[in-house]
Amino acid sequence: MQGVKLQQKYKILRVLSRDSLTETCLAWGKGSNRSQRYVIKRFRPILGNPEVEAAKQLFDREADILTMLRGKHRQIPQICDRFTEGGESYLVREWIEGSTLEQTVKQRGKLSETEVTPILKSILSVIQYLRELNLVYREINPRTIVLRQPSWYERTIGKEPHYLPVLIDLSQIETMTAPESQILPADLSQPNLVLASSTYYASFASKQGKLESARDLYSLGLTAVYLLVGKTPEQLSLSPNSKKLLWHQESRGLTSNLVRAIDRAISPYLDERFTSADEMLKALFPRSVVISASLITDAKPQSRLTPEVKIFLALSCLGLGIIGIAFALLDLDFERIEIPGSSVSSVSEVAESDRLSR
Repeated sequence: MQGVKLQQKYKILRVLSRDSLTETCLAWGKGSNRSQRYVIKRFRPILGNPEVEAAKQLFDREADILTMLRGKHRQIPQICDRFTEGGESYLVREWIEGSTLEQTVKQRGKLSETEVTPILKSILSVIQYLRELNLVYREINPRTIVLRQPSWYERTIGKEPHYLPVLIDLSQIETMTAPESQILPADLSQPNLVLASSTYYASFASKQGKLESARDLYSLGLTAVYLLVGKTPEQLSLSPNSKKLLWHQESRGLTSNLVRAIDRAISPYLDERFTSADEMLKALFPRSVVISASLITDAKPQSRLTPEVKIFLALSCLGLGIIGIAFALLDLDFERIEIPGSSVSSVSEVAESDRLSR
């Protein structure tokens, strides 16, 4: 498909990924005010494939959800276009410039706690936002999060770079169809973490197709482990007794808040896990900052002169100064200034005339 032009404005640069029914490509096209890059997802309804109908429903659901979320959150890529051409469906979204978390770890090695904690906090805000809309991101992993590079404006003004984590695999977003109380299995005491799977960041219940509570938080916790130790879950061992993931010894010097929050998020026991993003945030940052009244000082009285008034006064003084200099250069003789309508020719004569009249 490389080199193909769609809708007379999107030129396919290369294929990013493909499966039996869909293909995701990087494209170049004309935007609202400039040319830019896009990600185009193509759905190919192959005749005789029994998965076509279900796959088309997933494709349409993804497009509908992105249309609903358009312009609502900076950490969710924006849908730009949606069309059908040649019997095939296309979904166009913005391209996020940056590196995935997986690419970042492979290039730099494992990340520090000071780098991982802000990423967790930022992604948790997205999870919370989606849940408020009754949506859930099924499986977060290091390949589905891109650290967006700073904008050209931020680079131009020399602002400290801020790499905003963005969730890019939008097909992972789906509607939560079951109430929270009905999502959990009846037996919460049995561990359900199984790592022998091609999907290392999804819990066992998710792999069985169940809408499990907090599975987005579970996969986020495993992603945090990967960032801190540089290993995927299947490269780590399980405790023979508790069946919990043994990852602490791979990264030393971590704060207890972070370790406890991750352990709880990835617990093999569902009743130990977080039920909300806000709950996990409070575990990461248990102490809220309270400003004491004794530390608050009265504000200093501010000048009533606004910058505009100050500029006006300065220009006025400058103008008066220029006028004074002009008079000095002309060397005017105020003693000989004539007064219109009078025969008196000087100021001194006016004064003498006034004295005699008395």
